[in-house]
Amino acid sequence: MRKETQKKILFIDKETHLIHSKIEFFEKKSYQILSAESPTKAVQMLENNPTIIILDYGFIEKGKNAKIINNILQNSKIPILLHVSSGEKTQKELDFTHYGYVSKSASHEILESSIKNAINLFEKHQKERKKLKELYTNQNLYSLLLTNVQEGVILVDENDKILFVNEHFCNSVDYRKEELLGKIGYQILVSKSERKKLLKHNANRLKGISEQYELT
Repeated sequence: MRKETQKKILFIDKETHLIHSKIEFFEKKSYQILSAESPTKAVQMLENNPTIIILDYGFIEKGKNAKIINNILQNSKIPILLHVSSGEKTQKELDFTHYGYVSKSASHEILESSIKNAINLFEKHQKERKKLKELYTNQNLYSLLLTNVQEGVILVDENDKILFVNEHFCNSVDYRKEELLGKIGYQILVSKSERKKLLKHNANRLKGISEQYELT
């Protein structure tokens, strides 16, 4: 059984007594607590690779602090959970983080639950970004292969809308790529006498029937 990596919580909060009151609870839960009294000191603490940041909402303001926080967001892949005092407004929340906020007066259990939710959401986002990156890479590779194959290639959707053509295909039908993409293939590439035949084969393909045929 693989041992779970210890999660590190970085509190960025000028009210250090609030952090101290939470240390015992979270250390018993096997978390490591890191703390910084200002965003400037927090930048140094990032070297410890925290799992999540609990940020004092009071630091979100115009000026130096906001610039530092933005820099942390842009240069570190860490979820940020806002720590708000009673009565503080949170309209700016979405400008800084997608992971929500928790009241400073909340119980340790509620704070822990909020932390777990934020970490789980962050990990989900990371997996989705990885899948999208892989998909984008595969699509680029596929497109590169089709572009450079030494035969004419055309890809259409279920409605015969042209999605892709390579240079060899364009040369064979004497059309430019921009004249073909987005058009209905059979309307510009197939003679009227052959269209009925093509539409019949397309209908069979949608039913899962595989066929080979030629159009003149």
